[in-house]
Amino acid sequence: MNLTLPEVAKITDNYVFWIDTLHTSKSDVLPYLDDGDGDIPTKYARTIVFEGGKTVPDSQEYMIGVLPI
Repeated sequence: MNLTLPEVAKITDNYVFWIDTLHTSKSDVLPYLDDGDGDIPTKYARTIVFEGGKTVPDSQEYMIGVLPI
C-alpha cells in the first residue's frame, strides 16, 4: 500500500485517514451476556485509506479483524 504517515502526507500520498472500532452486533453479544457460556463476540475495526498515489486518486474502506481482546 506504500502508506505515508498522516502528519507528513500530501494529497498525492497514500495514508490512513480514519481508524475506529466497529460495534459488535447485538445478536452476537446477547448469548454471551445472557448465558455466560456463549462465545466471546469477535471485534473488528474500520479504516479509511486515502490513495492519492494512484493514477486516479481514490479512497477505500476496510474492515480489519478479528481484533485481539
